[in-house]
Amino acid sequence: DIKPEDPNNPGKTMTRAQLYCREAAKAMVEVVKVSGSAEFLTSLVKGLLFGFNEGDKNKKNAERMRRQVDSRNQCNSLVLALVELLLSFEESRAHTEEDGKELVALLSTLSVFSQAYPELLVPHVDTLVPYLKGDNGAKKYETLIV
Repeated sequence: DIKPEDPNNPGKTMTRAQLYCREAAKAMVEVVKVSGSAEFLTSLVKGLLFGFNEGDKNKKNAERMRRQVDSRNQCNSLVLALVELLLSFEESRAHTEEDGKELVALLSTLSVFSQAYPELLVPHVDTLVPYLKGDNGAKKYETLIV
């Protein structure tokens, strides 16, 4: 794996898989920001994690379980990338209206995973608690997401 430098953290290198995951997480945040809703994305993630119940009856149970484990691992990587994006965002935040929209989109995207498989966010509870409590300097419209 090539280890390019993390653009938001000079001196820190990322594997190619981490870089791809970060870009996928950014794209998910943008989709949530533009669409204004995370419902479809939540449904998609749940389907990936637990199966869409379409034709799975004829599939082998072991194959289905392997796909679910792979999906959970990928979702775990996406959550990690989203939390890193949230931390990077906070470091450069200027408290403008545009920043507020970005914060809401980041938290909404994380909520996709908390609704689909809450255990994915357990390792990040300490990072997320200030947003749940509302003591992170958020403006009124930003707290609507919480």
